[in-house]
Amino acid sequence: MLNEDGTKCLLDQPDAVEALQYMQDLVTVYGVSPGPEALSEMNEGDRFTTGRLGAFVGVRGSLGSLRSIEDFHFDAAALPLSPKGERVTQLAIGWTSVWTGTQHPDEAYLLTAWVASPEGQELRISRGFAHPSRKSLVEQPWFADYQCDMCNTTGVNTAFSEMLMRGEAKAWPAHPKESEIVQVVNTELDALWDGSMSGEEVGVSMTQQIDAIITG
Repeated sequence: MLNEDGTKCLLDQPDAVEALQYMQDLVTVYGVSPGPEALSEMNEGDRFTTGRLGAFVGVRGSLGSLRSIEDFHFDAAALPLSPKGERVTQLAIGWTSVWTGTQHPDEAYLLTAWVASPEGQELRISRGFAHPSRKSLVEQPWFADYQCDMCNTTGVNTAFSEMLMRGEAKAWPAHPKESEIVQVVNTELDALWDGSMSGEEVGVSMTQQIDAIITG
């Protein structure tokens, strides 16, 4: 989305434009992805668990809610490869933190350290929520072999850790003006979903506004 030093938006470049157009076509041409109007009535997670959506992009923590599925079997798999043989997904990061103004810093640290410990993570994650932050834990049976009633395989765990190990998960690019940049992206995507602007037009519009934010 941005160049390496965060000084230029790249959403008007050919690869980005191609991706934006592909995203639009899934909604407006092929009708295989729900648009904003449909999602305002029912979100992706609920559409999947009720059998109205065949697949959705999620995190390992989604399993906590998917355990309620009773009418069909499901599984997790890595995202498809691009035409160039590449695969990438956004890395969603959760954290446990201590408020700098706490009146009990020692106790807060001890609690946070326990949550991050192998024992704390097992208690927190073993029911299907989240993903271990410790590399060693993804190989332990309580995680690697976890299944819920309607899971087809243990891929519901290993698909995520394997993508991490292969370096296919990327974090959102850190930038001091991130909130303003994200606001532009979210606003301009409306024109992508309703088909009022092409992928190229949306990419150019985003780039012009984001570049102005960066240099402003």
